[in-house]
Amino acid sequence: MFQEDTSMAALQATPPSISAAIAAFVGLTLIGGLIGLVGTVVVRRLRNPVGKYRLLYGAVLFPYALLSYGVFTLTGSGAAFLTALPAIPELLDGVLSQFVTFLAAGCIWLVSYLPTVRGVREVRDLELSTSTAISKMVRYIVGLSVLLTVILTPLQVFSLESSLLAPALTLIVLILGLLYASPWVIPLLRSTTTPTGERAERLEQLRSRAGLSVRDVRILDTENEETASTIVRGPPNYRRLFVTSTFLDVFDDETATA
Repeated sequence: MFQEDTSMAALQATPPSISAAIAAFVGLTLIGGLIGLVGTVVVRRLRNPVGKYRLLYGAVLFPYALLSYGVFTLTGSGAAFLTALPAIPELLDGVLSQFVTFLAAGCIWLVSYLPTVRGVREVRDLELSTSTAISKMVRYIVGLSVLLTVILTPLQVFSLESSLLAPALTLIVLILGLLYASPWVIPLLRSTTTPTGERAERLEQLRSRAGLSVRDVRILDTENEETASTIVRGPPNYRRLFVTSTFLDVFDDETATA
């Protein structure tokens, strides 16, 4: 009986072959692309397509990406993909496996997102090329995959039998670390630029009027006027102000200062 349980556990811990992992990835990718294509066709025929696109992303495409991540995790596809690479040190095997799993799920999201780019561009009248949208999304996927790997890998070091205090403390330390590191993390996930010319002068005036003390300012690239906002992130000795690119266009100086 003990030998049977051991054999079953070993079987479950064995990752699938590289061919099986690729087949699963291709299958999920094709389904995701089909869902995105059908979804954008349906949404463009509905009233308020802008709001319906948000619903498509949040209620259909994102859950499907999460489902894909669950499939890759349960089947050990990340480890299977790594078998195609040269020998990897055991210390890095778990980290890279986790990263590849997140990256694979991100690719599923990207493929399902691609058919919607043209529709979003037309219903919102945006000057956004497909290549620009893809490059932004790829950057976001890679950055988020790195971030999630850094967060989750230390938590997986602790077994279920260990004290709950250690994982809890680790999670708290990671959250605090991300809050302190956010001035550098956000540019990894979003396209940012340094304000220049009149825009820099106006931001400096608004910052002085508001009594806001920060080390520097970055512009978050966006075409969505509804997300016009500002955020301040970072430790007390290095606070960085992030302003969406539409913020100064949407609000006048009095409203922006408030």
